[in-house]
Amino acid sequence: VKVLTLIDCCHSGTPTDVDTHDYGARPVMHLGAASDAQLGTDVGDGGMFTGVMLEVIAKGTVTEAHPAPLVFVHGAWHGAWCWDEHLLDYFADLGHACYAPSLRGHGASSGGERLRWHRVADYVRDLADLVDQLPASPVLVGHSMGGFVVQKYLEHHRAEGAVLLASVPPTGAV
Repeated sequence: VKVLTLIDCCHSGTPTDVDTHDYGARPVMHLGAASDAQLGTDVGDGGMFTGVMLEVIAKGTVTEAHPAPLVFVHGAWHGAWCWDEHLLDYFADLGHACYAPSLRGHGASSGGERLRWHRVADYVRDLADLVDQLPASPVLVGHSMGGFVVQKYLEHHRAEGAVLLASVPPTGAV
């Protein structure tokens, strides 16, 4: 895995259906606690997600020139929306399939009432659930806590590459 680490100064964080309701006309997919039979598709081993409904903003499609989807993982106190403001359209217009999940408890994903009890392992599971539904192994882009989630994901999974933006180091932050 090729990993690109960038540092910034901001620290002085198979899709099941598409809708645009309450998301400012953004294409939003939800990964949720649905079985294969409920989805009408094969979602993989066990046929169940984690029981958490994840908001996923998706733009663009996989192309022959860019076969690896890009998955953008937000930091703490953010959600998928932070990538949607400038980057998703930019990369989609360049021919990339782009996905930005809101990890459990963030954005429009469920679990906000238990946010303080979610662990990094839960966020890694959210990322794995999304990646398992993609047409190809992705390039992962993680900011801050999202970079930490990407690093933990890569301990047991493959990806075409990773970009870490002002990432929490693998030993954590104190």
